Amino acid sequence: MSDPAISRALRPLEANGLVQVTVDPDHARRRLVRLTDAGRNAFHTAGKPLYDEFRTALIAAGFPYDRYLQDTLRLAELLASD
Repeated sequence: MSDPAISRALRPLEANGLVQVTVDPDHARRRLVRLTDAGRNAFHTAGKPLYDEFRTALIAAGFPYDRYLQDTLRLAELLASD
């Protein structure tokens, strides 16, 4: 997505209190986007059916879901650390 498209997509989310957009203190032209508590709740509520379907598909394919979860959590930790 282009920068303007991302900005347009974020505006309604910000207006509805689902995300918070701030200026990056290290780079004035860059913006940081974070989920608000309301955004996190909306994500978990909307994501639950998708999560269940994905988990079921992984198990049906013979992929060990616990391993997938461990790998995903580790990846999230690595991405979160700077």
